[in-house]
Amino acid sequence: DVCSSDLSSVARFLIDHKDNPGTGEYGSVLQTGQLVLLLQGSIIAVAGYLASPLLAQILDIPAELQHNFVVLMRWQSVLLGVTLGTETLIQLLYSHQRYDVVNYAQPLSYLLMTAALWLALRHGTGVYSVIWANAAGLLLIRAVAFAACLKLRFFPPRGAWSRPSWARFKELFGFGKDMFLIALGSQLISASQTIVISRTLGLEKVAIWSVGTKAFTLIWQLARRILDFSGPALAEMVARKESDRLRERFRPLSSLTVSVGGLAAVLVALCNAPFVASWTHGQIIWNTGYDVLLGVWLVVLSVQHGHVSLVGATKQIQFMRWIYLLEGTVFVALALVTARWTGLAGIIGCSILCTVSITGAYAIWRTSRYFSLPITEPGWKWLAPLGRTLLRLVPLAIGIWWLTSPLANWLQVLIRGGIMSVLGSFLVLRYGVAGELQDEFVQRLPPSLAGWAGR
Repeated sequence: DVCSSDLSSVARFLIDHKDNPGTGEYGSVLQTGQLVLLLQGSIIAVAGYLASPLLAQILDIPAELQHNFVVLMRWQSVLLGVTLGTETLIQLLYSHQRYDVVNYAQPLSYLLMTAALWLALRHGTGVYSVIWANAAGLLLIRAVAFAACLKLRFFPPRGAWSRPSWARFKELFGFGKDMFLIALGSQLISASQTIVISRTLGLEKVAIWSVGTKAFTLIWQLARRILDFSGPALAEMVARKESDRLRERFRPLSSLTVSVGGLAAVLVALCNAPFVASWTHGQIIWNTGYDVLLGVWLVVLSVQHGHVSLVGATKQIQFMRWIYLLEGTVFVALALVTARWTGLAGIIGCSILCTVSITGAYAIWRTSRYFSLPITEPGWKWLAPLGRTLLRLVPLAIGIWWLTSPLANWLQVLIRGGIMSVLGSFLVLRYGVAGELQDEFVQRLPPSLAGWAGR
């Protein structure tokens, strides 16, 4: 998460100069950015190495497991530092809107990681096998990225590399520091639930939380990808000072992301509880009420994420660098006080409340100020497609839930997920997409499908 969030730092400056790679500025940014990432990676590796024993105490790890935990955390910190230090290749692809190369390489890396994990386990390395697996996956991704950058000629031409600049270093390091603070705060928000649960409810509840939120985490990562992969295009519009085009592109993209988040929320509420019961053979009981709350949180995160993405594209971080840390701190304080009485439901409720009132409200305000719009425009009118979509998704979901409740858990997951995925996708495209974006979708389809899709 830290690396993916920091992805927009060097890449964002490369976007400013990639249209003119022969001027020397492009090469200077690339070299200076590499130095910045190496420094940041070294800081993370050293800090993680030194803080691992303290983290074991904070998480209340049993004494007999603390040594293994500390060793694992230290190696993971080193790997994270190496990952960030070699991130320049990924950022080159990202700045040129070729993140698809990384997406194609990911399945191969997972296969290699699985093979490395199996071999390490066979040779008796035990829990440390995950280190070998992660290292193998990292090596493959970086090799593919380097080969792609060479083939696509994303490196500066010969004689146009220029030199690293101290002024550029300070600018990049300052922006990267801001993005790192955002990533750190985001990690505090997403990972602090485990810390709070372990301190207030015990390790058994931590296991339940970890299993019960796996599907939620996966679906959220998928739902947010629309805007994640639109980031370079939006940043190009900022770099080229295409303000009107940026506004007309960002508004429907934001509405689409939120509508997809609404569908994802309904899928979580419908399918997660039977999925957990089927996956664990009934050993872990996950309350459907938790899933409804997770669905609400997913919608809130979808709204917030779009506006935060715009802040990164504009490079005007300002107070956003602290807002995630503020939310994480408020959440931890509030959840520690209430968790013993409200349990897991209260922790999710605290997450929703903090996201709405802190990062969500601030990000929407930033969007309204950037486009010189009344705050009701992005905060209310842009959510109209979500309202139209949920108005149809929720009654459909309730009907499917009622009809399939007597069935076995695995059948519930298949039927609910299948029906809602198909019908829900249609409803999102029909009611959750702005008219101009619908027209563009239809125009880009093959002629054999365009007529049907238009109707």
